[in-house]
Amino acid sequence: MGVSKLEEIAGELIRHGRDARTPAALIENATTPAERVVTGTLGDIARLAAAIKIGNPAILIVGDTVGVREALFPAVAQGKRIV
Repeated sequence: MGVSKLEEIAGELIRHGRDARTPAALIENATTPAERVVTGTLGDIARLAAAIKIGNPAILIVGDTVGVREALFPAVAQGKRIV
C-alpha cells in the first residue's frame, strides 16, 4: 500500500460510506523485527502515521479486526512487543 496515499485512501473509504470512527491500523514492515504498528480510526490514521513517520512497505487494516490483535495478545495492550 502506498503510505503517501493513506489520507486519500481513508478519505475515499469515508466518502463511500465507512464511518470516520471505524478502527484502522497501519503496519509497517509486518512480521519483521522492524515492525511498527499505529492504530486509530479512518478519520485520524493518516495524521497518526505521519506523526511517527510510518513508511513503506505497510498494510492498512480497517474494521473491527483491528481490535483482535490486542484481544489475542494482551501484552500488546500494555505496549509490549510480540515476536
